[in-house]
Amino acid sequence: MRFYYADPGLKQNLGHHPSSCRFITRELQRRGIETRILAFAHAHQCVLDELQAIPHFRAFTYWVTDGDPVSGWLNAYYSTAQATKDDLARLTDIGGEDVLYLNSGQAAQLLGIAQWLAELPPGKLPQVLFEFGVEPGIDIHNEHGRMAFSIRDPRRDPRAVLLRHAAWRIPKAAEAHLHLGTFDANSSAAYAALIKKPVGVFPCPRPAIIELRCRADKRPITVSVLGHQRPDKGYQFMPEVAMRLLKAHTGIKLLAHNGDPQLMHETQTALRALASAEPRLILDERVADEHIWSHLIEASDLILCPYDSARFAASYSAVAVDAVANAIPLVVPKGSSMARLLAEFGGAGTTFEKTEPSFITSATLHAVNQFDPLATLAFAGAQKWSALCGPISFVNAAMNLAGNHH
Repeated sequence: MRFYYADPGLKQNLGHHPSSCRFITRELQRRGIETRILAFAHAHQCVLDELQAIPHFRAFTYWVTDGDPVSGWLNAYYSTAQATKDDLARLTDIGGEDVLYLNSGQAAQLLGIAQWLAELPPGKLPQVLFEFGVEPGIDIHNEHGRMAFSIRDPRRDPRAVLLRHAAWRIPKAAEAHLHLGTFDANSSAAYAALIKKPVGVFPCPRPAIIELRCRADKRPITVSVLGHQRPDKGYQFMPEVAMRLLKAHTGIKLLAHNGDPQLMHETQTALRALASAEPRLILDERVADEHIWSHLIEASDLILCPYDSARFAASYSAVAVDAVANAIPLVVPKGSSMARLLAEFGGAGTTFEKTEPSFITSATLHAVNQFDPLATLAFAGAQKWSALCGPISFVNAAMNLAGNHH
């Protein structure tokens, strides 16, 4: 068998795409499983060289419009699906003994895979694992104790409409070969309710990347915001949150990492001005490769995710997962996948009710003030994580789904 690691979003050392690829493919290679990594056609050469990846997919995962103000989202959906199907059709040696895993797919990639599978002869159908990497574009609410959802206006957010459309085009003959999943139980439930198909829960492949230790008694406490910062991650609130935290507590430092500082230029400019006058605020604007990310995790004692709860109600956060895996307490929005993650792995953190500076600051200070017991819980939670999740668990699950036991 061969394992095809397919990711049209694998472009650069930014976000979760390169790290997920490293974790999964290293475990596959450790087991002696032939692995082929298929990346975005215009991926950065440093990423291709490091991962020994093939530049393959012409349509990037996050291309959601062709620019037309009326039907751009629909045009991009169909053109991306067609390009994905055609690019998969170039895998002429793939067969029934092989496995293809698509990382962080969206509606267009699902339609492309459905159309590709429909044209393969029965003996050539591989086992396909399709992971939904972002939330499905629905508003989730509680209705008489059960999860219910409403569809957003497709002119504002067409994802739900497109996902339902793509799922209904999965050929019956291929259903047993296509395994849909996410890394979060509620996310899977939301997707399943939307597309009317089974959506499983894959073990999250992210492991501890530093030596596990209990951070209790660590002083000063370094509070960190890490990753590829965007408005849905609440980064625009960080200048005010940073000022409030530093004024309220003299025993903390702040580490603000932003791998793409141009995306939120005004926010980054404000943080630079604050950092120039406040030595306890440390800025890091590097794109985080494997070494840099390990250093950032090592330097963090408490990780703050000032994210929008609705955006992450049915979508996991790689930053939050890395905090749990590496025994670091968290501050996260209530009602999000991250809050459920906290509860599942010991409760090592605090939550805020609203994504506003005062609520975020209050929850962070609460975590700082009870840091030692939270750090102890985080250490126990990381040990539980290592037993249930990580690359070994993910590959075991993938092989079981594919019917191949290596």
